[in-house]
Amino acid sequence: MPLSGPAVCPPAPRPAARRTARQSASGASVALALAGVLTAGLVACSGPEEATPSPTPPTAGLVILAGEPGAATLTIHDLDGSAASFDLPDPGTAWIGAGPGRRLVATLDDGTVEVSDRVTPGVQPSWSPAADADADLAPEPLRFAAWAPGGAHVAALAADFGVAARLTLTIVDPVVGATLLLPIPGEPVVAPLTWLSDSLLLIQTDRATIVVDTTTGELGEGPPLEAPGGTAISIAPGSLIAIADPAGGAVEIRSVDRWLAGDTGDPLARLEAGAEVGSIALTPSGDRLAIVWQPIDGPGSLVVYRRADGWPEAARSTLPGESARAAVDWLR
Repeated sequence: MPLSGPAVCPPAPRPAARRTARQSASGASVALALAGVLTAGLVACSGPEEATPSPTPPTAGLVILAGEPGAATLTIHDLDGSAASFDLPDPGTAWIGAGPGRRLVATLDDGTVEVSDRVTPGVQPSWSPAADADADLAPEPLRFAAWAPGGAHVAALAADFGVAARLTLTIVDPVVGATLLLPIPGEPVVAPLTWLSDSLLLIQTDRATIVVDTTTGELGEGPPLEAPGGTAISIAPGSLIAIADPAGGAVEIRSVDRWLAGDTGDPLARLEAGAEVGSIALTPSGDRLAIVWQPIDGPGSLVVYRRADGWPEAARSTLPGESARAAVDWLR
């Protein structure tokens, strides 16, 4: 009469001295090969399989500023991908950026800039001006503020897009209140600045792209862009660059180092949709890319693509409040 209950299997015999191990380059997994054969007549058994780690939720850390200034809303996805609404310093916020330590920087429609403390789930952030009231600033309003990768400074463009005017790169230290003003040749275009590293910035003008060394103040011409008048760009420093192609309704992904060196060959990937490209954002590690697709009519869509397996679509949603536009970034 067979016994009831789970079968009990004897352990496989171990060889006395032979064992080989292979470790992947990332050190994430180890595969062991054990020599040995079960004695004839024994039933082959295996213990419980180890759970495969789940990949990072595609929207983990995603920051979304949706809507027009005056009616904007802020939505943040935490590390588990869950979304929650957070307070803005003002409904008239026009741009959002994220920096190290899960801090945010908000550019208001009136040209002022506010920075937050650490974003914590379930706790509304505290906001404060990035620059003191008596700080040395250009007369033009500040636009497109962004944290430096190291988190010590905030950069913004002092520009008036409504008139032909000068363009001034403004660097602010929110802790000590120091400011650095660097005039940039050319007229401003509606395009965010981009940190290439903790000391290098890429700025678009009506003439060319300008690479600025914030430690020396030196300016150099960057690679040309196919779409004059402002192109959505996002960079994972030292890794990848995502460049919008407004004429083709697409985003190209390239090696940032090769692009800066003038490589114009085929991109690593090209993502397309039947809509205009809005805001785009690569994660700091370059493993995911968020794109706001803006159709001619109706609400915009937010799509997250994952680098693994050739940039497939990993998540899609309608913009919060069925807004037509949004600015996006990732918590760091």
